[in-house]
Amino acid sequence: MLKKLLFQLAIIGITMVSCSSYMAQKSYEGASWVDSHGYTNCVELSNGFMSVILDPNCGGRVLEYSLDGQNAIYTSPEHDGYTYTPGDKRIDPSGGRCDIGPEMLAPGRPDLWVGRWSAEIIGPRTARLTSVKDKSSGVQLVREFRLDRDSSHLKFTQTIINISDETKR
Repeated sequence: MLKKLLFQLAIIGITMVSCSSYMAQKSYEGASWVDSHGYTNCVELSNGFMSVILDPNCGGRVLEYSLDGQNAIYTSPEHDGYTYTPGDKRIDPSGGRCDIGPEMLAPGRPDLWVGRWSAEIIGPRTARLTSVKDKSSGVQLVREFRLDRDSSHLKFTQTIINISDETKR
C-alpha cells in the first residue's frame, strides 16, 4: 500500500514538473523555433519584413539576415547541416561569424567556433546563444540578438565570461 502511494505521488510530481517546465516556455512576438539550412532548433527573429535566423548547432552564428526574403549573408549549401565532432574534419562554416582574439595567438577553440551552443528565446524578437565553457581558452561566450520592431536594426551583444582562475586578455 505504501509503495503504491509513493509511486502515485512520484508520478504526480513528475507530471507537475513536466507541466511547469512546459508552461515556463513563453511565446514572444517575432521569435520562433525553425528548421533552416539543414539544422533543427534554430531561432527566427522577425518583424514582418526582416528575418534573422540564428544557428546554435555550429558555433552560435547568424545564418540569415533577410529583407523581404533576400538574404544578405552568404551561406554555402555545402555547409548545410554540418556539426562538429571532436577529431573529425573541421570546416570554416559560412554565415555571420564572430570570434575572439587575438585570432592567430589564442589557443585553438573549436568548441566555440563550430561547437554546439544552447539557444533561448528571451523576449519579443530577442534570443540568446550560449557556448559551452571552453577549457582551452578559459572562456564562455554569450551572444544576445534583438531585432527592432519597426526597422532592420539588429542589436548584437557578445559577453565573454572568464571561467578560468587567471586573468584573460
